[in-house]
Amino acid sequence: MKKKHTVESYFEEKVKNNQFDTNLNRFCLYKTYSRNGKIEQSIAVLKELLEENPNSSFIKGYLAESYEKINDETSQNKILDNIQLQDPDYYLSLLLDFQNISDLMKEDIETYNNKLNKIASAIDYEYMKSACELLILLRQENKKEIRKALDKLMSHDTLPSNIRVLFSDFYSKLFNDDKATINLLEGYNKKEFDTEVIDYLAYYYQKQNKIQKTIDLYDEALVHFKHSNNFLYKIISVLHENNQYEKSLKYIDQGLKNFPNSYIFTKLKGDVYVQLKNDKKAIELYENALTKRPANSSIRNKLYDLKNTKNPILEFHFEDAYDYVKQNRGKIKENNYGLNTLFNQTDVFLYKSGGGEYQVTQIYEITSQNGIDIFKEYSLGLGGNYKLNKTEIVKPGGEVVPADRNGSDLVFDELEIGDVIYIDYNTFYSKSGRFYKDYIMGKNFQSYHPSMKTSYRVLTYDKNVNFKITNGDINFKKYKKGDLYIHEWIESNIDALPIAEDYMPSFIDVSTRLHISS
Repeated sequence: MKKKHTVESYFEEKVKNNQFDTNLNRFCLYKTYSRNGKIEQSIAVLKELLEENPNSSFIKGYLAESYEKINDETSQNKILDNIQLQDPDYYLSLLLDFQNISDLMKEDIETYNNKLNKIASAIDYEYMKSACELLILLRQENKKEIRKALDKLMSHDTLPSNIRVLFSDFYSKLFNDDKATINLLEGYNKKEFDTEVIDYLAYYYQKQNKIQKTIDLYDEALVHFKHSNNFLYKIISVLHENNQYEKSLKYIDQGLKNFPNSYIFTKLKGDVYVQLKNDKKAIELYENALTKRPANSSIRNKLYDLKNTKNPILEFHFEDAYDYVKQNRGKIKENNYGLNTLFNQTDVFLYKSGGGEYQVTQIYEITSQNGIDIFKEYSLGLGGNYKLNKTEIVKPGGEVVPADRNGSDLVFDELEIGDVIYIDYNTFYSKSGRFYKDYIMGKNFQSYHPSMKTSYRVLTYDKNVNFKITNGDINFKKYKKGDLYIHEWIESNIDALPIAEDYMPSFIDVSTRLHISS
């Protein structure tokens, strides 16, 4: 049986005893639960307190903080909005205005000044009065007075570290005085360890081309934080940006010692050996990196370049689309829905290490207003890592009109009867976990639109793949090309399904479909 936490037990007993201050003890119990990571229990205590004190902005503030810890933004925002609405002069309401400085700056000058003066009066910290004074002066654009107010603010010993960094940046941004910013940041860095101070200071050192100072700065942090791959990555990035690849190796090795399976540090080591002209070692490292991120097309392309080979899927890419459109436009004379499929090809390359990539080419002919309605606003439904090569209208005269794109959502504005839609894209995917090499794929070879040619091709290192064809037959061919086995399903001149009617079988029960699965 798990032993009960002693502090939790103490306050749980105190809450039961009415001789003590029950509200104070319940609040202490909330703090204890919260400190021990029992957020749901801490929320329950606060809700009980709030039922008895429904107008308490104090309790609501802590409840909003608790919701933030469990990433419940809806509940958090609801509480904060109500605090601002019901208790606009409460310090938390005023602080929320202060935090949302971009909206505050849009207020008229009188409202802006009033709000900042209220904040300064409500919060019992001298630095907040100085910060509000500075922000009021910023709207007046009096640089001399702004500088005085900024100096005054930065002189406060109680100024929180995050505010120090933010306002130290003002010397550079407002007065082009990098030296003042650097002096302040260097002073803070000597007094205490703060990653934000280090990052800002590193930025200003690099801005002044003081590369060695940047490296020394991160090196000082690494004396105590060798286990931090975050710091190691930052120093490696600086070295690589300044072509000091060989020097970065010791930091990369330390990162790999901390985390041997790191994709990022394995890739970075590969980058070093590319620069050192050791292609054999670079290939070994990149291949290792790919086992961790098989869908990373950038690394895969680097490997193709280093090995002087091409991506095998590109050998099957349909290159003669425009000639094909010219020769086959208008050949299908009848359809039911104003749309002909002139060409539909999908190639799938299954990687050895799991995951893979798709190469898809689709060519459709528009023959009626219904076809225009289908394609005028068209979504490919892609997500993750993909590349759109062609999304365009091919006009009868041969000119092309690119689609407007928003991600993989397409808008064909100038689409007319007789036009052809040409779509070509690549998409990459990876999988993880126990079944990272498993796959389930499928392709309809028959639809409500007639098709001149439909094909599905799988490139794999496996001699055999499991597949099944339902509601018909599809021509199948298998052959070997290099290290890969090519599994091909191709059909030409496919008739459309009859017009859909009420009570007819569902599409999946009448369409010829290819099912492939590991």
